[in-house]
Amino acid sequence: MEPSKAVKEYKEELIKSQKQNERLTTLVGKVTVEKEWLAKKLKSLGLSNCKQLVEFKLSSPHMPCSLLSVNQQCQ
Repeated sequence: MEPSKAVKEYKEELIKSQKQNERLTTLVGKVTVEKEWLAKKLKSLGLSNCKQLVEFKLSSPHMPCSLLSVNQQCQ
């Protein structure tokens, strides 16, 4: 393999990785903003309303419970 060809392939791969990194960074930023907005809105709800928002039929209610600041054992 020629060195110039290897350098070209490396640069193309680097550009592709940078674009993917930018997309993922944008997505993480969007999800973070949405989570923070929801957290602020949920503070205005009472505990009983937060409990109703958690679907206990999920195999693992840990994530919704932690996002809503609700004990996992509540039903």
